[in-house]
Amino acid sequence: MKQTIKHIFIAAGAFLFFTSNAIAQFVSGSTGADGALNVTSDTTLALPASGVFNYTTVNVASGATLTFTPNTANTPVRILATGDVVINGTISVSGKDGANGIIGLGNFGFGAAGPGGFSGGFNGAFGSSAFGTYGLGRDGGDGSFGGAGGRYPTTNYEHLTLLPGGSGGGGGRGGAITSVAPGGSSGGAGGGGAGALLVASSTKIVLNGLVKADGGKGGNGIDKSSGGGGGSGGGIRMVASRIEGAGTLSAAGGAGGVRGSAGTSGSDNANGVVGGVGLIRMEALTLTFTGTASPAASITTPFTAIPSQLPTIAITSVGGQPVPANPSGTFNSIDITLPPGTTNPVSISGVTTNIPPNKQVQVVAKDSKGGKGTGFPQTTGTQASSTFTTSLTLSSGVSIIEASISAFTVTASLAPFMPLVGGEPVTEIKVASALGSGPTWTLVTPSGREVPARMIAGGLVPMMEAIR
Repeated sequence: MKQTIKHIFIAAGAFLFFTSNAIAQFVSGSTGADGALNVTSDTTLALPASGVFNYTTVNVASGATLTFTPNTANTPVRILATGDVVINGTISVSGKDGANGIIGLGNFGFGAAGPGGFSGGFNGAFGSSAFGTYGLGRDGGDGSFGGAGGRYPTTNYEHLTLLPGGSGGGGGRGGAITSVAPGGSSGGAGGGGAGALLVASSTKIVLNGLVKADGGKGGNGIDKSSGGGGGSGGGIRMVASRIEGAGTLSAAGGAGGVRGSAGTSGSDNANGVVGGVGLIRMEALTLTFTGTASPAASITTPFTAIPSQLPTIAITSVGGQPVPANPSGTFNSIDITLPPGTTNPVSISGVTTNIPPNKQVQVVAKDSKGGKGTGFPQTTGTQASSTFTTSLTLSSGVSIIEASISAFTVTASLAPFMPLVGGEPVTEIKVASALGSGPTWTLVTPSGREVPARMIAGGLVPMMEAIR
């Protein structure tokens, strides 16, 4: 049978590492090559291939909004400045809302993600009561009765130097045929996950405006169709020698879409589920900020803005067909078409860098009908470069393939960024993940001491504040 693989998508959130060694005098690392940025009216900047802007100073005036067009690699936005960053207006990396359902032929308008985030799922097909598709990202919502909300992949972890974006919400189920909708109705599409934003200044950040990484709202259902799930909030990291002001930081999950008005809730249709909140982090030598952060910000002294030798993971081939260097990451563009006669299971291969070998990778295939298959291959090779291969059964039509690393050892290059546990360094970070449940983290020391994550305010948080 012919298989069309669309959006070979890499989930990067699982292999980011903890940091704890603060810097005595913070330097953003900006080269100043992009000069001064002065935003006096609504402005959208094309994100460079690296995802990094190197400014001297940044000023976003009151009443002006700064947004970004994602690059082909879908990196987070990283704004570095040698001088002051003053935000009196708005900086946004929020996800887009999912499309509402309609009577008859569905409009499959999933919510687009913010830069570094993951798109929402398709709405369920019209007239068939079919479930919508999963939202993208490691913790994308499933296309259930009412679309499930996306979850932020690192609400569990407070000490990260590189924040991923949020996952997309699942699409809502399509509605049955009725007198009002003789052809049925499509469900609401999933909201897009918010992106991720780093703002770093060697001097100070003054925030009296708004910085937001909110998930997109799930689309509303109509007649007997269900609402889509909201996208999750994204990641915001503010780093400077000094942070002041009385503004607002927001990484809220998108609202779930409202079910159609016909039928009975819970049997015919359902509302979409709100997306999970993201993560906000403020790092400063002097913090006099008196504004608000929702969710509450994790606060500490500065760490390196962009660490070197970050781990990477990429899918390189599917069914023997090479994957493009920058897969599209949405349902709108086909990256690979498998030739006629391709049979299941289909081989999927990939590569990792800066990750020790013999580690488990999670490979997930999500199809356009709401199905999902998962494989857990081991990496083989070296720290510099390892490979992995698994085989999955792919449905006919469109599929999205994602890969994420599940555990890694703390090497000499990463050791300076690790916390101390009872006076001992961390030598390994274990990450356990099972289908249908979120990951759990354990920090391991040379003596064999293991410090697990614990549940705080609805999220798993490593017990770092108690052991630093």
